Amino acid sequence: MKKQKNNLSFEIRRQAAHLIAGTTIALLFYFGIITTREIFLLLVFGIFMSVLCIFFRVPVIYHLLLKFERPECVNSFPGRGAVMLLLGSLLSASLFQRNIATAAMLVLAVGDSFSTMSGLLYGKNKLAYNKNKTIEGSVTGFIFAFITSIFFVNFFIALAGSISGMIFESLNLKSLGIVFDDNLLVPVAAGAVMTFVNILI
Repeated sequence: MKKQKNNLSFEIRRQAAHLIAGTTIALLFYFGIITTREIFLLLVFGIFMSVLCIFFRVPVIYHLLLKFERPECVNSFPGRGAVMLLLGSLLSASLFQRNIATAAMLVLAVGDSFSTMSGLLYGKNKLAYNKNKTIEGSVTGFIFAFITSIFFVNFFIALAGSISGMIFESLNLKSLGIVFDDNLLVPVAAGAVMTFVNILI
């Protein structure tokens, strides 16, 4: 029971960090404070620190890894979550126009985080196609993704991006033998759908 509580606390803390970091990157990009260049440099730095942490316990960084990184990644791919978040943000910023890129980043940062946290705390009804996800989590993720993205794109684009983002977030691709990180899949899928809807309307 205590172990379950500790695991829950860890995952909530991890998702809160994901929410704050992802939202910060999205807003800094939208307001022009950072560009794809700065995101790329952050990604390079993140990869460098990840490789360094495989061989050395870098002060402060290693402590943060223990607090926020999943145990199975601490030694094999330290900082995987942060690196993939930056890569997903870079792809969004590079592929889509500013408003759509920002909304796509927020679908990941806000939708994915609230989906996971809500599912862990309140989820009771499993999705038919993925027993690791819940209806409550996916619906909550959609609501928060939509509320935040609508500030940057119109109603229909935000609706399409939020729905598609949460659908892709809920897929169990591992069961099909496909290994694709949510931090890459969700913003790129949401951004592509929003771009398509933007062309249609």
